[in-house]
Amino acid sequence: MSSNNKRNFLDHVISSSFIKLVLDNHNSYLTSKSLNFNWGIIWNMLNPLIIVIGFAILFSTGIRGQGRDLEYFLFLILFWFGFSQIVNKCINFKPKPFLINKKNLNFWILITSETVSQTVPLFIRFLLCAFTMIFLDFELQLYHLTYCFILISLFAFFYGCIMRSIINENSFLSDAHGFVMTGLFFLSSILISVPLLPENIRNILLYNPLVHLFEWTKYPTTGIFYEFIDLNYFLNFLFWMVILTPILLKIYINKLDKT
Repeated sequence: MSSNNKRNFLDHVISSSFIKLVLDNHNSYLTSKSLNFNWGIIWNMLNPLIIVIGFAILFSTGIRGQGRDLEYFLFLILFWFGFSQIVNKCINFKPKPFLINKKNLNFWILITSETVSQTVPLFIRFLLCAFTMIFLDFELQLYHLTYCFILISLFAFFYGCIMRSIINENSFLSDAHGFVMTGLFFLSSILISVPLLPENIRNILLYNPLVHLFEWTKYPTTGIFYEFIDLNYFLNFLFWMVILTPILLKIYINKLDKT
């Protein structure tokens, strides 16, 4: 990427992640003689945490005595919300015509910068949760949690780009994908532990790469290791997505240029 492209990329990230938030929340100002602060920026970043924390505490207390460790469960919920946001951002991404017409900008730079603008607030929420839980004397496995955050963010971006090229603003496919995402939430070993399901069902769900990532993230806290959980399966899946994404997006962009 040339220096001009890098500069345009950074400019677009900044405008997407900060300036747009300021404009979208202009009615939420705290005004005094020496202070003019937009509380909407902080609210937009922290608002999902209220849902995530409440949801995690509810399920970590246990259903019929089947509790979950808050040390990992809170972060799995947080990562899933971030995953969904990034995927939806990529699928619904539609660059402004005046940006596409700029000489030093292209579809790749724009969609990547939009994804970064979604990932930064997610990372801040992750840090806030981690520091708060450490302050409350929870023992966190930061290596596994950080690694999971990086991998789920990459997975969300490439998966979202692939779905963007396939759905292509088709309302039926978009609705169908919404049902798929809902199903993935329940079948990715977040609420329902896939390894504990009957073997015939478990063997099918193990084709879902997110099961391997989330179970790998749980292992240091639970101390329970399953031989059929393999992080390399997730990494191989991600690798092929990285290969497939530019091919599908290139086809999509070529179709876009012809219309």
